[in-house]
Amino acid sequence: MPEAKRNQFSDLPPIEIAELWRELLETLKIYLHHVVGIAGVYEHVGEKDAQIPQKPFYYSATVIEYEGRWYLLTAGHNLIKMDLAAVQSDMKFVACGLDDSNSPEAKNKGLIPFDYPSSLRICKDEDGLDYGLIYLSPHYQSLLMANGIRAFTVRNWSKKDIDECEVFMMYGFPEDEMKKFLKVNKDFYRTSVEAKPCTVLLKRKSDYADDKRFSRFIGEINNVLESGDITGMSGGPIIGVKGNDFDPYYVAAILSSWLPGQQITFGCPIELIIEDALAFFKNIAKGE
Repeated sequence: MPEAKRNQFSDLPPIEIAELWRELLETLKIYLHHVVGIAGVYEHVGEKDAQIPQKPFYYSATVIEYEGRWYLLTAGHNLIKMDLAAVQSDMKFVACGLDDSNSPEAKNKGLIPFDYPSSLRICKDEDGLDYGLIYLSPHYQSLLMANGIRAFTVRNWSKKDIDECEVFMMYGFPEDEMKKFLKVNKDFYRTSVEAKPCTVLLKRKSDYADDKRFSRFIGEINNVLESGDITGMSGGPIIGVKGNDFDPYYVAAILSSWLPGQQITFGCPIELIIEDALAFFKNIAKGE
């Protein structure tokens, strides 16, 4: 957002700022076509752990299309956590699903059951390169499309266009939102979980001195409009637009981490992810 406009906006009375923010959020719901949650619970299966409460998880993700195939894209550290749970002999997934219910065109409000342990996937989290990709078969693709989910395509991540964007927004599901909707039964064992997406405006910081080997998208949360705890939004898309237009729009990166004290966010650029995952894409194509 241009500095002059930001200062003009900040001079308004709080009630007018709140109203303008609500109107802006309503407009920005169009980007929820690209936001998906990976949700579920797992539990301990050892005899001594029989009554340990189930553990919920809810991760932010988006969908990309590459060479005609759909992939679920999230942060690599999210999938690493899920993989650790999937391979432990004393733990099991009770349920795992894809939440596409926040799309503006969503008709189905339930989760799409998803067999994560058997999925074809790749994940990395090393020196700034933080991404996880899961191949989505035509079955899952058709279900997501039917509920209004749209995939980002190569036209959405051109570096030239992204560099020309003036306004950035990130989308995802904060842990605080998940906790609001956490449900347990009377014996505090069975658990169900859902979450609501959050929109956060960012200002790109090209002058930030980063110490990672892989280049990252670096942004600053626009405190004039929104701040707070965004923990849990990792894996959600960072979307950019040019000027005051909301379309066309571009996906610059997926959120990887943030520095709460400085309100600084870090994202893994989409072009970097595509380049690093080329072998994975080729193996998927060979297997079809």
